[in-house]
Amino acid sequence: FYRRLDNLTVVLEPIAQIALSPVLKQDPRIPIEDSVDFQFDETTLFQPDKSPGFDLIDSGQRFNVGGRATVISDDGYYASALIGRSFRTTPNPFIPVRTGLSGTESDWIMAADASPYNGVNFFSRWRLDSGSFGVNYMETGVDWTTSRFDGQIRYIQEAQDASTGMPVRDMDFHGELFILKNWGISAYGAREFTTGVWRQADFGIVYRDQCIRVEIL
Repeated sequence: FYRRLDNLTVVLEPIAQIALSPVLKQDPRIPIEDSVDFQFDETTLFQPDKSPGFDLIDSGQRFNVGGRATVISDDGYYASALIGRSFRTTPNPFIPVRTGLSGTESDWIMAADASPYNGVNFFSRWRLDSGSFGVNYMETGVDWTTSRFDGQIRYIQEAQDASTGMPVRDMDFHGELFILKNWGISAYGAREFTTGVWRQADFGIVYRDQCIRVEIL
C-alpha cells in the first residue's frame, strides 16, 4: 500500500511466506563448520533456508511473516523499518538455540535504516527474545561519506557468542580524513567492552589517487 504526502511517498508492505519441506535429520558425519556463525536477522527472515551453509539445513513446515514501512522523499532521502517473525510446526533441535530460530516461535526480528542527509546512513537491527523481549542480538551503526571524509562506526551486543558462548559488547570504527587532495590520515579501532581489551587500535597515513592507494599504519 502506498500514499503520497506532499513530497513524500509512504509504502506499507505486509509480507508472508510459507515454506514446506520434509523434516531433514542432520547427518552426524557432517560437521557444523560453514554454519557456526549463524545469525537470524532481517536478511534471512524470508529465506526458505536460513542457514548459511549446506552443513545445516533449515527444514520442515514454516510460516514467515512480517511488515515493512518505508518513507521516501522526492530528494532521495528515506527511512525504513521492518518487524517480523518465523513459526514452524515442530522444533528443529539441529538449529542452535542461541539463534532464536529452533523453537516453534522464533525471536522477534526488527530492523531500521535511514538516510536523512547526503552521504549519511544510519542502521539498526535487533533480535528480541520471543518470551522476555530481552535483547539477544543488536547491531547499530552509522556510515558517513563526504569528498574528504569517510567513516563508519558499529556497536554490537549479543547475549551469546557463537564461538565462546559468552556475552558480547563490541564497538568498531574506521575513519579517513584527507587533509590534502591525495594525502590523509586514517584510524581503525575495535573495543571489547566485556573484556576491556582493544582488539585493534591503528593509526596511519594514506596516499591515494585514481590508480593506487598506499597506507602506512
